[in-house]
Amino acid sequence: MFSRIEGSLRAYQWGKPGGIAEMLGREVGEPGTPEAEYWFTTDALLLKVLAAAETLSLQVHPGPELAAEGFAREEAAGVPHDAPHRSYKDAAAKTELILALSDRFEALSGFRVAEAAARDIARLVDAAGPVAGDLAPPLMTLLAEDATVGEAFLLVISDEGRPLVEALLPALDSHAAEFPVQARLAGLYPGDAGVVASLLLNHVVLRRGEVLAARTGDIHAYLSGTGIELMVRSDNVLRGGLTPKHVDLPELRKALNVPAGEPNIVAPTALGDAALEFAVPAVPADIRLVVVRGDAQIPLARDAIALCIRGAFTLQADGDEMRLERGDAARIAAAGCVAVAGEGELYVAR
Repeated sequence: MFSRIEGSLRAYQWGKPGGIAEMLGREVGEPGTPEAEYWFTTDALLLKVLAAAETLSLQVHPGPELAAEGFAREEAAGVPHDAPHRSYKDAAAKTELILALSDRFEALSGFRVAEAAARDIARLVDAAGPVAGDLAPPLMTLLAEDATVGEAFLLVISDEGRPLVEALLPALDSHAAEFPVQARLAGLYPGDAGVVASLLLNHVVLRRGEVLAARTGDIHAYLSGTGIELMVRSDNVLRGGLTPKHVDLPELRKALNVPAGEPNIVAPTALGDAALEFAVPAVPADIRLVVVRGDAQIPLARDAIALCIRGAFTLQADGDEMRLERGDAARIAAAGCVAVAGEGELYVAR
């Protein structure tokens, strides 16, 4: 019923040295290693502790039909799975959520309403001077309607938009106080079109315990902070900037949700007095993260992962029992109800 599992560290360059060890209360890598992600997996789900000191790429995950079609196409073409230009590593759609563990977790998520995005782009164009002003009208036309903000984003990151990007980027150095997020991104990725394109996205600041979802087609990037990330198990990422990796603009265009809208902040549902559940619709099944702070009954439909961040808990089901303390994780092979007793913070992904 319960089996103890160990995480697997991913030391990507954007990670925070010691960030995951600090959260779990245990060593997970060599001193000084950028601790980016700590993975726990089942056949269907991937649960990560994520610690971002620098921004992750602007990215979109494809929906089920596009993922299946793209994977089949690249398989038929014989593109190696580890090829840098491969976009579809599997045939699965991927929906994800991030729960903030740090007091402040920053992200970019979804497109801003046209009026706000156009206002900031116009300010940057004015700061950049007449060359930018001459190049800006096609972009400003697309920023006149909420329905075409995503098209404006695609223009900025395309070859067609490159002259305008090159005209705008220098203005960020001298106007950093007006555009602090973009100035920070420009320092990390100088010359990247995603720096300008980020002005078209919602800047989200999560407080500890708040949850942001990225559905298929939603443009997003995590900027800084530590959190728990839960997703359908898939490695399909279509990048749009803020990265040295491959940007596949044609496939990104197919996948992207282009209208503007509010970021998808997920409201919890109470499971008794001591547990909250955050649920996001996904294919093939919803992803659900339960936050447990005391005694609770947690219903499960299939395999789940439990991770203790603070305190200690005992799990019981069908006569089996396991105790988890800070930094411990378990796989739960159950279809039914798991009784949880203890105090602290336990996260159950299902």
